[in-house]
Amino acid sequence: MVTPSGPGPRSPLGSGRVVGVLALGDGTAVGSDESDVVLVGVDEGRVEEDPGSTLLESAPVVQPGRTRPTTASASTAERRRHHRGPGRRAVGALIDPLSPAGRPERRGRRTKEVDHTKERDSEQRTTTTESVWSTTPMTPGTRSRPRTGSGVAGDLVGIAEEAVGASLPIRVRAWDGSEAGAPAGPDVPLLLIRSRRALRHLVWRPGELGLARAYVTGELDLEGDLTDGLRRVWRAVRDRPAAPTHSRRDLLLARARAVRTAARLGAIGPRPPRPASESRLTGRLHTTFRDRAAISHHYDLSNAFYELLLDPQMAYSCAYWPVDDATYPLEAAQRDKLDLVCRKLALTEGSRLLDVGCGWGSLALHAAQHHGARVVGVTLSTEQRDFVRARAAERGVADRLDIRLQHYRDVPDTGFDAVSSIEMGEHVGDQEYVDFAARLYGFLRPQGRLLVQQMSRNGAAPGGGPFIETYIAPDMHMKPLATTVGLLEGAGLEIREVQAMREHYPRTIRAWLATLEERWDDAVAIVGVEVARVWRLYLAGGALAFEENRMGVDQILAVRPDADGTSGLPWTPRSWQVEPGTGPA
Repeated sequence: MVTPSGPGPRSPLGSGRVVGVLALGDGTAVGSDESDVVLVGVDEGRVEEDPGSTLLESAPVVQPGRTRPTTASASTAERRRHHRGPGRRAVGALIDPLSPAGRPERRGRRTKEVDHTKERDSEQRTTTTESVWSTTPMTPGTRSRPRTGSGVAGDLVGIAEEAVGASLPIRVRAWDGSEAGAPAGPDVPLLLIRSRRALRHLVWRPGELGLARAYVTGELDLEGDLTDGLRRVWRAVRDRPAAPTHSRRDLLLARARAVRTAARLGAIGPRPPRPASESRLTGRLHTTFRDRAAISHHYDLSNAFYELLLDPQMAYSCAYWPVDDATYPLEAAQRDKLDLVCRKLALTEGSRLLDVGCGWGSLALHAAQHHGARVVGVTLSTEQRDFVRARAAERGVADRLDIRLQHYRDVPDTGFDAVSSIEMGEHVGDQEYVDFAARLYGFLRPQGRLLVQQMSRNGAAPGGGPFIETYIAPDMHMKPLATTVGLLEGAGLEIREVQAMREHYPRTIRAWLATLEERWDDAVAIVGVEVARVWRLYLAGGALAFEENRMGVDQILAVRPDADGTSGLPWTPRSWQVEPGTGPA
């Protein structure tokens, strides 16, 4: 049952006006405090909340006949006292804390009741004579006629446009066949909302993670270029005009309308099950046990899947294009990147290289085969270790490679001529990076060189955001480039060169995504449709993040100077520049 805003029952809290009440027999309730809306599940005497939400906040939840609310900040004991016994129905009240209805207004030491009957009547007439949502861009407290379509799609577009404060640049089709949003056209992405379950994912986990769950389970889909669809939405949000200032009361009323619409569309209900492809790590952060589990979640997926997706060298990192030529193939660009790394490290016959986080051995095998290096490679992935050992035997360089299932903290060797870390430092952790940098220094001999290729991110979401942290790389932490450089210098290393490669990553990722789309049925046969959809979303979003400079990737060349401060490096870097097509075939 949902009651509209307007004159209604007195709040169980004793002050304020009830602007929306939702009571569901399945044990869920929706309510609001002065900031936002909350979704609380009550089941068999316990309260289940969604503490990680960015949209939903704590709210009073009151049982029938009770006058004392339970909030998200209440203790567990209090929750149990007020939600004891099976079959109880929770009632969530949307309270307008700014309304003085029924609340004494203080004037000095005297109080009096304030009559807001006219205000209530006006609001009730507004509520009962207008549609719940208009589909034009709105701000709280505004109304206008629908811009595009009606039905479920019109309602949902209205919610989205009021939330972001801008017109949706895509078209939406809902499960009832209705459409709304941007005018239809061959270049306009079409968002398909296949069922109410897609909305329930968003209600229970608003924002990026809820959208991701709906997408990977197939309840949400997009016809057309997924990267283009994400780009359009991101730019609409980024470039939206500054929102006018509104009272908290107007904001609360806007959220109450969203709750009414969600209830009417069947979006309020039991929490959908978490997709099976989500990571479920346990244990203390960045212990060897947990690090191994985090790496296994992503890299032990299937060697067959990575062979399908990557180039023949199995390089799962940003490639290097010596020329700005989109027709230059990924395989050649990855080979040029590997040779660039080997040249920067000055690898020659007999050089000792430690490859920290060796992956499927693209660099280790290239260094051994084409530069005569003797390589120790460490990984926490059993699948990767077995793959590299088998490929080394096939190529006749098994005697030059020592591939270990070993944490970098457990490597006892020192005195290496060179150390590489290719997009592995992101998995080290924030607090652990100081120790990581010190170990890289310790692995090297004096005048030994270090090459770190690492992704960077400024500002919020150092882990990449809820989707990446949940589905792709749990426990990952990306730093601003300047922070990484400072930590390496702090360990005693001298930074000799930083080469930005950000523009190279969208081209790399688009090549992977094109392969995934071309061989979609093969990918689904290997990993299943849910995991394949995870990867489609991951690659589309990743390419966009680098394209729009929300993420970067750089090669950092450093050296451990000897006691006299001698680096041993050439005066100019020209000796390691790679010309197009000059890398070993």
